[in-house]
Amino acid sequence: MGNEEYKEIMCELYKFLRDKISIILGEYLNDEQKEKLFSFEPENNIVIDNEFNKIIKYSFDDDKIHISDEFLTPEYIEKIKSKNPDFNIDDLKNKINAEDPKVLLEELIIFSNELKIQKKDIIKSLFIQEVLKMLIMGKEMDPKEEVVMCGTIELLAHNIGNQNGFLVSTPKKLLGELEVAISLKRELEDRFEKIVLSGNILDYLSRIENKGLIDKIDELTDKRKIIESTQNLNNVIESLANMAKEMENEAKSKKEEVDEIVDIDKTMEFENVNNTNKEIEISEDLEKEKPTIVEDKKYIEEKSTKETTEKKHKSDRKIIFYIIGFVVIVLLGILVGWLLFKLK
Repeated sequence: MGNEEYKEIMCELYKFLRDKISIILGEYLNDEQKEKLFSFEPENNIVIDNEFNKIIKYSFDDDKIHISDEFLTPEYIEKIKSKNPDFNIDDLKNKINAEDPKVLLEELIIFSNELKIQKKDIIKSLFIQEVLKMLIMGKEMDPKEEVVMCGTIELLAHNIGNQNGFLVSTPKKLLGELEVAISLKRELEDRFEKIVLSGNILDYLSRIENKGLIDKIDELTDKRKIIESTQNLNNVIESLANMAKEMENEAKSKKEEVDEIVDIDKTMEFENVNNTNKEIEISEDLEKEKPTIVEDKKYIEEKSTKETTEKKHKSDRKIIFYIIGFVVIVLLGILVGWLLFKLK
């Protein structure tokens, strides 16, 4: 299947999901969300590429849905199977029959043949989550609100899937968020969609009396903050490494320039000596007692080059020490901040 044909299928799938979301959640969506749902042009805003390390991802930066053509290949499926040898087909069937929202992507892939699940069904499962993310997730959200909204997306995706004859899977890393959404659904019952999608969830959380649920939200929020700090630190370290590499390349380039200048000077000296020998004869006694002009110049240049190289090495060593010191300070800052956060 070519990319164009693949894209056409994805565009049709978007229109299908758009209509289902509108019917099932329409009364809970505000005007801006409805406008987003129907103004999104799949032909222009669905992109087949490998920009992200995900099968399907909605990008806030360019407002497009990116679909990779590298996943769900036979090799990828075999890799998932080899990592999950203990899954039981009967357990999965029971989860599906009970409409259990905790159906994992890995389980769907492993048992897709036995359950007659096709590639397009797994794509459909992932697609609905990204479309919902496009509608109800903001680029910048309060960490607690983000936990609740991520779980809400998973739960709503399962509900829409169940009502329209296809399975929806939840990645393992989002199971905690899904459990939060399920608990909130039990607390709020029919008011769940209205409260969560109206943007007042933080106000509700400030008045909730279910301590276990609040503790779970706080735990997931802490994990997200730690992961975000780690990612930020990785970015800092990568930036410093790139800076050090650039400085090393610059130092190497300058050394090559110095060597080249010295070589040119030596060539010129050699020619000057030949010209001088042709015009003037210097006595052997005088040469023994006094260094020649060429030797003096050569000595001065070698000394200058040596001093320049030593200064450069000292400067490079200072910069490396500064970089190491900066990284240590950043690490200590993150550790102290995390400890203060946990102990308060």
